[in-house]
Amino acid sequence: MLRVITDNKITKISYLNKLFTKAASDVPTIDMKSITNDITEKSCEFLFNKDLKPSLIEFLPRYIKYLAYKIETKGN
Repeated sequence: MLRVITDNKITKISYLNKLFTKAASDVPTIDMKSITNDITEKSCEFLFNKDLKPSLIEFLPRYIKYLAYKIETKGN
């Protein structure tokens, strides 16, 4: 389930980045901290105990990089 939540978030961000290739003032800035916070909030709400939040925040950046690499290599 964590993979599904993370995959959806990363795929959505990838499409948004391709759609908005030019920096625009009305396009929200997307950074790793906001991504991990969003995924952690959703995951701890539905999947995991809230006490796992700090560990999940530490784990997610590496996991996101791994999934982003898989998405990029699949697309090429």
